[in-house]
Amino acid sequence: MKGSERAANIGPRQRRIRRAYGIFFLAAGAVLALLLAAAGEPRWLRLTLFGLFAPGMLGLLQAREAT
Repeated sequence: MKGSERAANIGPRQRRIRRAYGIFFLAAGAVLALLLAAAGEPRWLRLTLFGLFAPGMLGLLQAREAT
């Protein structure tokens, strides 16, 4: 199915909101990862940041796919 044939599930405003949330969560995860690395915390502790990176990527993907 071509992009022009695909029906969007969300409007432009909701796509902007999801994109903004995605960028926010990815940026927050990156900042926290840098802080944890600078503080010398163990690497396994950075796995907890998955809780920020996952919704961040999901928001960006949903904004791109308009779902």
